[in-house]
Amino acid sequence: MDKYQASLMNTGNSFIGYVNDKEPSLTKCFTDGEITITQNADITVAGYILYIAHPCIDQVFAVKSGKRFAFNLENNTSYSNKRLPKRFAFPLSFSDKIDHVLIVFKNNLADDLIIPVKFIDADKELYYKNLAKERNARRLEQAQFKHSTGTSLVNFYFQPCCNDCARTEIDLYLAKGYFSHPTGSFTATSRLSGGKIEQLIGKYVADRDTLFKSVSGLARGVYGYKIRQLDAKGNVLCESDVSFFQITQ
Repeated sequence: MDKYQASLMNTGNSFIGYVNDKEPSLTKCFTDGEITITQNADITVAGYILYIAHPCIDQVFAVKSGKRFAFNLENNTSYSNKRLPKRFAFPLSFSDKIDHVLIVFKNNLADDLIIPVKFIDADKELYYKNLAKERNARRLEQAQFKHSTGTSLVNFYFQPCCNDCARTEIDLYLAKGYFSHPTGSFTATSRLSGGKIEQLIGKYVADRDTLFKSVSGLARGVYGYKIRQLDAKGNVLCESDVSFFQITQ
């Protein structure tokens, strides 16, 4: 960008920014001679539109692989700030990215300006990880995993997390328990507050129509368990974190 182009681009009442379907407010994106478009964390969000408004611009083109595509010139009655000049608009896509923008100034006030366009993609792995986490949370709520203890035994209760549930698997662990003393006195009855898995001691399976599993013959101590539900092909539909319980008699 030469000094004439820079002087024109610094003219007041102008902007370069974009919106998308989820974030309708304008995000300014022209810095250090470059346009930067950042993808929303939700990669399904579409409808990105790049806007350029400047009183000295005659035409604007998006350029991809050497081909030019003209921006659409909008009348300033189509947006709220009437003080700004007419703006140019162009739809953007993260699956079909343009290379740069070419600006043609009115009356040859300066040479045509080429502005590189940089696209910053969202973390797709993180998006799908969060999606799976949300789906797991919804299914765990539906499955209602819980337990109760008795003399030398523990009972597990559950519901199908969805229509595809074919079986429930339970992993039972021997664990080291962590205890808290609510009153601050070590003479008071301590409460199990968590634990650390030491070793797997049993795996149990219940079919879709069995909503209860009892494990007996447990010695005094602390145990942990994890429950998951699977479909007929063995795909995990939901899985709990490890929970801990204590057998006291």
